[in-house]
Amino acid sequence: MLVTPNLEKLMKLSAILLTAALLIPALAVAAPTPAPTVTYGQPQPNDITLAELLGNLDNDPDPVVTCESSAKEKNTQCVPKYRFSDGVDQHSTQKFIKWLEAANKAGADEVLLEINTPGGSVPDGFEMTRAIEDSDAPVTCIVDGDADSMGFYILQSCDKRIMTPRSKLMAHEPAIGGMAHGQPNFWISLADMMKAERDALAIHCQHRLKISLAEYHKRTDGGLMWWLLSDEAKKVGAIDGTAKTVKSLHKEMLHRKPKKN
Repeated sequence: MLVTPNLEKLMKLSAILLTAALLIPALAVAAPTPAPTVTYGQPQPNDITLAELLGNLDNDPDPVVTCESSAKEKNTQCVPKYRFSDGVDQHSTQKFIKWLEAANKAGADEVLLEINTPGGSVPDGFEMTRAIEDSDAPVTCIVDGDADSMGFYILQSCDKRIMTPRSKLMAHEPAIGGMAHGQPNFWISLADMMKAERDALAIHCQHRLKISLAEYHKRTDGGLMWWLLSDEAKKVGAIDGTAKTVKSLHKEMLHRKPKKN
């Protein structure tokens, strides 16, 4: 589903402001200070604008991936692991893409991506999908929790698709949120766009399944949500296999015989 990417920023900002509101009175009681001199019209040296504060929330440190720390024993592969446990939005996907680039630069043999997401933005999910497909190191994805909506779409781009028995998948047609207004032809064009979006997403979601595109549409169109547990997911080709836990799969990957160049 299409979501507003600024929600997480606003939640973080609210937490910061609430913390400040709680701390400032406590500091005033503990250590009284002279009243500050207020000057109007000119910002003070320590002032920060709302735009700057929101921008700082996006400045995640560059990820560091080293293969030496992943291979503690001889003849083990370098298999960095990333946990994607968030909604699919610009911040979460760009954070993963930067990490994946760092893993490839470090010389990873394979990458393990753990997925637990309710889905989210179509454009941002597409960028994450492209990054997985373009990765030099094969990307194995394991669902531990949910891979819903765009999570299902992203899963179908992984080189190997695994899920734990306690997990579930969900596929459906896209939806658009928010408030919109316009003339009649605008609504006709919007409906045409949504149909095209639905069909394009379905092609990718279905291309590795053992059912036809028509059958996929039958299970997901008209507001239907197709929920799959591991047995059905394996039967229809939505996954390649199962693993008991993320840890056990990662251990297995680390001890695979490294491929010779």
